[in-house]
Amino acid sequence: MIQEKKYEKEELDFRATKKQCITNNTDIEHGETIFTKKDTNTVIQISWTKYGKYIELDYWVEALQ
Repeated sequence: MIQEKKYEKEELDFRATKKQCITNNTDIEHGETIFTKKDTNTVIQISWTKYGKYIELDYWVEALQ
């Protein structure tokens, strides 16, 4: 129960920080990294954006043909 409340607070803090950075036109860092694993023929693409002390990650896993 305590861990759930901590997660909820972190989620709210992240959303508030993200909104504040966007509305204040703060410099937002972002980038992309791609990893290829040849033995399983897969590609992992990671896109990240940094809002203050928080980093938001998006990732995709695709099979090579």
